[in-house]
Amino acid sequence: MSTESTDVQFEEGKTQSVRLNPNDRAALARVIENSDEWANASAALRGLIREADEQASDDGGPPRTGGRAPPVEDDLADAWRELKRLTKNGERGISRGLAESHLAQTSSLNKKAVYHSLLRPLNDRGYIRINNDPMGRNSRVRIFR
Repeated sequence: MSTESTDVQFEEGKTQSVRLNPNDRAALARVIENSDEWANASAALRGLIREADEQASDDGGPPRTGGRAPPVEDDLADAWRELKRLTKNGERGISRGLAESHLAQTSSLNKKAVYHSLLRPLNDRGYIRINNDPMGRNSRVRIFR
Protein backbone atom coordinates (compact mmCIF):
# COMPACT_ATOMS: atom_id res chain seq x y z
CA MET A 1 0.00 0.00 0.00
CA SER A 2 1.55 3.31 -1.03
CA THR A 3 1.71 6.38 1.14
CA GLU A 4 1.29 10.04 0.32
CA SER A 5 2.76 12.99 2.13
CA THR A 6 0.57 15.53 3.94
CA ASP A 7 1.94 18.75 5.42
CA VAL A 8 0.76 19.30 8.99
CA GLN A 9 1.34 22.42 11.06
CA PHE A 10 2.00 21.25 14.64
CA GLU A 11 3.10 24.58 16.11
CA GLU A 12 2.95 28.14 14.93
CA GLY A 13 5.29 28.42 11.98
CA LYS A 14 6.50 24.80 12.13
CA THR A 15 5.26 22.44 9.45
CA GLN A 16 5.98 18.71 9.40
CA SER A 17 5.37 16.37 6.50
CA VAL A 18 3.41 13.28 7.54
CA ARG A 19 3.08 10.18 5.37
CA LEU A 20 -0.32 8.50 5.38
CA ASN A 21 -1.52 5.45 3.50
CA PRO A 22 -4.82 5.89 1.60
CA ASN A 23 -6.89 4.17 4.34
CA ASP A 24 -5.52 6.46 7.06
CA ARG A 25 -5.98 9.50 4.82
CA ALA A 26 -9.64 8.52 4.25
CA ALA A 27 -10.15 7.94 8.00
CA LEU A 28 -8.66 11.36 8.77
CA ALA A 29 -10.95 12.95 6.16
CA ARG A 30 -13.98 11.29 7.83
CA VAL A 31 -12.88 12.57 11.26
CA ILE A 32 -12.58 16.12 9.89
CA GLU A 33 -15.91 15.87 8.09
CA ASN A 34 -17.74 14.66 11.23
CA SER A 35 -16.09 17.12 13.59
CA ASP A 36 -17.29 20.57 14.56
CA GLU A 37 -13.98 21.12 16.32
CA TRP A 38 -11.40 20.42 13.60
CA ALA A 39 -11.50 22.15 10.24
CA ASN A 40 -8.34 20.72 8.68
CA ALA A 41 -5.82 17.88 8.89
CA SER A 42 -3.38 19.86 11.05
CA ALA A 43 -5.98 20.69 13.70
CA ALA A 44 -7.36 17.14 13.64
CA LEU A 45 -3.96 15.48 14.10
CA ARG A 46 -2.99 17.89 16.90
CA GLY A 47 -6.32 17.23 18.64
CA LEU A 48 -6.14 13.46 18.21
CA ILE A 49 -2.58 13.35 19.55
CA ARG A 50 -3.58 15.53 22.52
CA GLU A 51 -6.57 13.26 23.27
CA ALA A 52 -4.44 10.11 23.06
CA ASP A 53 -1.88 11.69 25.39
CA GLU A 54 -4.53 12.69 27.92
CA GLN A 55 -6.14 9.24 27.73
CA ALA A 56 -2.78 7.54 28.39
CA SER A 57 -2.37 9.63 31.55
CA ASP A 58 -5.97 8.95 32.62
CA ASP A 59 -5.49 5.20 32.10
CA GLY A 60 -2.65 5.06 34.60
CA GLY A 61 0.12 5.71 32.12
CA PRO A 62 2.95 8.01 33.06
CA PRO A 63 2.04 11.70 33.17
CA ARG A 64 3.45 13.55 30.18
CA THR A 65 5.49 16.60 31.01
CA GLY A 66 6.77 17.14 27.48
CA GLY A 67 9.07 15.14 25.28
CA ARG A 68 8.88 11.38 24.99
CA ALA A 69 7.28 9.04 27.47
CA PRO A 70 9.89 6.66 28.91
CA PRO A 71 9.86 3.02 27.83
CA VAL A 72 7.50 0.81 29.84
CA GLU A 73 10.22 -1.70 30.74
CA ASP A 74 12.00 -0.56 33.91
CA ASP A 75 15.48 -1.49 32.73
CA LEU A 76 15.09 0.38 29.43
CA ALA A 77 13.51 3.39 31.15
CA ASP A 78 16.37 3.52 33.67
CA ALA A 79 18.97 3.22 30.90
CA TRP A 80 17.31 5.98 28.86
CA ARG A 81 17.17 8.30 31.89
CA GLU A 82 20.83 7.58 32.67
CA LEU A 83 21.85 8.37 29.11
CA LYS A 84 19.83 11.59 29.17
CA ARG A 85 21.49 12.57 32.46
CA LEU A 86 24.94 11.72 31.12
CA THR A 87 24.37 13.84 27.99
CA LYS A 88 22.75 16.81 29.74
CA ASN A 89 19.26 15.83 28.57
CA GLY A 90 20.36 14.84 25.10
CA GLU A 91 22.17 18.10 24.33
CA ARG A 92 25.21 16.21 23.03
CA GLY A 93 26.07 12.77 21.76
CA ILE A 94 28.51 10.38 23.40
CA SER A 95 30.68 7.54 22.23
CA ARG A 96 29.14 4.09 22.23
CA GLY A 97 31.96 2.86 24.48
CA LEU A 98 31.19 5.51 27.10
CA ALA A 99 27.46 4.68 26.93
CA GLU A 100 28.18 0.96 27.37
CA SER A 101 30.63 1.54 30.26
CA HIS A 102 28.29 3.91 32.08
CA LEU A 103 25.26 1.64 31.71
CA ALA A 104 27.30 -1.38 32.81
CA GLN A 105 28.25 0.50 35.99
CA THR A 106 24.68 1.59 36.74
CA SER A 107 22.97 -1.70 35.86
CA SER A 108 23.56 -5.33 36.71
CA LEU A 109 24.81 -6.10 33.19
CA ASN A 110 28.35 -6.55 31.99
CA LYS A 111 29.61 -4.19 29.28
CA LYS A 112 29.23 -6.76 26.48
CA ALA A 113 25.56 -7.39 27.33
CA VAL A 114 24.63 -3.69 27.48
CA TYR A 115 24.43 -3.28 23.70
CA HIS A 116 22.03 -6.17 23.09
CA SER A 117 19.96 -5.70 26.26
CA LEU A 118 19.69 -1.91 26.43
CA LEU A 119 21.20 0.09 23.59
CA ARG A 120 19.82 -1.88 20.66
CA PRO A 121 16.22 -1.97 22.01
CA LEU A 122 16.38 1.78 22.74
CA ASN A 123 17.71 2.38 19.22
CA ASP A 124 15.02 0.18 17.63
CA ARG A 125 12.27 2.09 19.46
CA GLY A 126 13.62 5.53 18.57
CA TYR A 127 14.81 6.66 22.01
CA ILE A 128 18.42 6.84 20.87
CA ARG A 129 20.24 6.69 17.54
CA ILE A 130 23.46 4.75 17.22
CA ASN A 131 25.60 6.06 14.38
CA ASN A 132 28.04 3.32 13.53
CA ASP A 133 31.36 4.15 11.98
CA PRO A 134 32.03 1.78 9.06
CA MET A 135 35.37 0.89 10.64
CA GLY A 136 33.72 0.31 14.02
CA ARG A 137 36.04 2.65 15.92
CA ASN A 138 34.01 5.82 16.44
CA SER A 139 30.40 4.78 16.98
CA ARG A 140 28.34 7.56 18.56
CA VAL A 141 25.09 7.49 20.51
CA ARG A 142 22.60 10.32 20.26
CA ILE A 143 19.84 10.46 22.87
CA PHE A 144 16.39 11.87 22.01
CA ARG A 145 14.38 13.71 24.66
